[in-house]
Amino acid sequence: MLEFIRHIDYSIFLFFNNLAKDSFWIKLLVFICAKYLIFFFFLIIAYMWWLNKPNKKEEHKSKRAVIYTMLSLAWAFLIDQLINLVFIRNRPYISHQDVKQLSVTVDPTSFPSAHSIFVFAIAASFYFTGYRRLGIFLSVLAAIVGLSRIAAGVHYPSDIIAGSIFGIFAAWLVQREGGWVKNNLLRQFQDKKN
Repeated sequence: MLEFIRHIDYSIFLFFNNLAKDSFWIKLLVFICAKYLIFFFFLIIAYMWWLNKPNKKEEHKSKRAVIYTMLSLAWAFLIDQLINLVFIRNRPYISHQDVKQLSVTVDPTSFPSAHSIFVFAIAASFYFTGYRRLGIFLSVLAAIVGLSRIAAGVHYPSDIIAGSIFGIFAAWLVQREGGWVKNNLLRQFQDKKN
């Protein structure tokens, strides 16, 4: 059964990786999405913290969303590091010679995708904190990041799926324990404003 799953995982990987082999423009798009689209997510966080201030209520809501998002990223990072201590899986371009690598990475471990953990944690965090449209939009972009990482030859589909699950779980965990954030961090923020 495990061998069958690995075969399916690799077959899906090859499909996406082969899409990026022939066209210069597709290679360029895959490279940009795989390497740099993640920075857009951090620009959204900065926008929500500093610029999204139409009124006091909305400012408080956006600050809360950013605090939850940063805590979700911290949990996502911890989850990623703990898994990498226990489970090591080589990247596709290391394990297979027929892979077209379009993105340079220093870390040789593939599972789970750190990019996917982070972008899905951000998207889910905004969704859970009441910014549903933004969360859905960022989820679509997160899926594009994940697919581009497969096409770039640096992750298997199971790495992306696991990363998305762990990222959403990190955001859910912070939202579930959000009473502590409301009672401590946000209260301090409100007291300083008054």
